[in-house]
Amino acid sequence: MSPQETGAGLFDECPRIEETPTSSIIDNRGANTLLARLETITAGGRELAIASAFFSLDGLALLGPTLAAYSRIRVLFGDDANPTERHKLLRIMRERSDSDFLQRRFAEPTLAGLQHVARVFEEGRVEARCYTHHKFHAKAYLVERPDLYPAQLGIIGSGNFTRPGLTRNVELNVELTLEQTAQLRAWYEERWAEAQTDVVTEDLLNDIKRQIELYDPYIIFLKALMAWGARQTEAHTAETSDILAALDPHQMHGYLRAAKLIETHGGCMICDGVGLGKSYIALAVMERFCREGRNVLLIAPKSILATSWQTYLTDYLDDYLDGWG
Repeated sequence: MSPQETGAGLFDECPRIEETPTSSIIDNRGANTLLARLETITAGGRELAIASAFFSLDGLALLGPTLAAYSRIRVLFGDDANPTERHKLLRIMRERSDSDFLQRRFAEPTLAGLQHVARVFEEGRVEARCYTHHKFHAKAYLVERPDLYPAQLGIIGSGNFTRPGLTRNVELNVELTLEQTAQLRAWYEERWAEAQTDVVTEDLLNDIKRQIELYDPYIIFLKALMAWGARQTEAHTAETSDILAALDPHQMHGYLRAAKLIETHGGCMICDGVGLGKSYIALAVMERFCREGRNVLLIAPKSILATSWQTYLTDYLDDYLDGWG
């Protein structure tokens, strides 16, 4: 037989990847994960085509360092939600990605893999389409690596392009023969042509940036301060009384915070500057405890009791006075 008939010599000039023999079945048990197999077959690749019913950005992040060298990455995805409503598809993808990345941050706080993916998106090397003709449940991975043999590799099965689908769920995927890979290529191109025009990559890039862009430390400080402040004033906001109605907004804030501190720690000190209404804040705190039927002891210099506090107490706490003056 001639070399052309046997195939000998056809790929003599193409480098071959020496791979450890493994089963063509990929089920995510032990080290036999879909992620590990994709990392193997995508090494040295130039184009990756993905079909996945469910899609999360964390799937791309897992392959981020490998994909950094790719010239083209195509993602064809759908969902069980109404396939004609693109915003639902994106919302569900976003929810999955947020959940995935929240777990991922424990091991990789800066999401370094997603940094690689962001650059690929920013350079326009990623295309993503939503399949909207029917419910889409295909799961397929197709790698083009023209400088290696074999030049095309394909995997089909049950594993979605999400962290669970790539690493955790017990799946049933199979690596294809060369003939089957060629058929998968033809099938993918037909479905890609049928899919919705590429209008989602900008949304995907925005979601990636939302995950990896660092906040200014001052913004983080302000957010923490706001959260802390809310915890100090969250109680008793529905109260009404004459003294509360007389408080200015900053005094009401001081009262709420003082009430919360007393509840939490058993006491507090009001240390505002001169003329900001510390006495009115104290009156509001006293009125609250009187309203609850609790005894209140007021200690002050005699001159202040006569010139200031007697008027305050008569005007606002007269119903609770016992033997005053």
